[in-house]
Amino acid sequence: MRFQGCFLLWAGLAALPAARVAAQQIPPLNDQKDWTDQDKREFLEYLQSNQPMPKGKARNIALPPGALGTESPAWALELAPETVTLYPYDQNGYGPTAEGLLGARALYERHFFTWMRGYAGFEGVPMDEKENSGATAELVRWAIPVGLEFALVPLGTSQTRYVILRAGVEAADMTGAPAGAFAAPLAGPSAAWDVALGWERQFPDTHWRMNIALDGLHSITNPGGVGYVGFGATAEFAYTF
Repeated sequence: MRFQGCFLLWAGLAALPAARVAAQQIPPLNDQKDWTDQDKREFLEYLQSNQPMPKGKARNIALPPGALGTESPAWALELAPETVTLYPYDQNGYGPTAEGLLGARALYERHFFTWMRGYAGFEGVPMDEKENSGATAELVRWAIPVGLEFALVPLGTSQTRYVILRAGVEAADMTGAPAGAFAAPLAGPSAAWDVALGWERQFPDTHWRMNIALDGLHSITNPGGVGYVGFGATAEFAYTF
């Protein structure tokens, strides 16, 4: 008898929370702006009790077509000062260096993933190169770069700083002086591999970021038997849309 009395006592105590939740009344859902702290606590307790919402208290509202919009990959525009120096060579070895001055680059970027982007753009860099006569020729190298860019976050660093790796190709054209004026002429169209290593910083709470990078070039085509290797530097400012 004593055991049965204890059992009934414990059963009654265990049923008190359930009874209290069952007796709860949901505050008026139409006047949530007027809810007191007590109303908010009671509503939260009701949700945590996993009880079904009483009929008439809530209803589902279907969103009109296109209300959430369509998600599209981010894209960006980049502008950068740039310089490139080329070292032409042929079967006789390396010729006079084509020294790059300050030029510019503009790129369109498309984000495939948070860590991978595709890019294409246009660039122009003025250059000086010694002619066979000893005079200095003023050249301009125009190029269309296309490739992939990888933005990698080093372990233990902020998510707003990246190591940049680029791999792509460039279609280029050197203008400004006839090919016959040089020992190893670079005049005319060419193509080159382009790889780069850099560091990027995303400015917090903005659409802006900047990076600095060092580029390495190696010609793919060798017009007239002349190839080249090259090194460049850029400081890019990008705005993401």
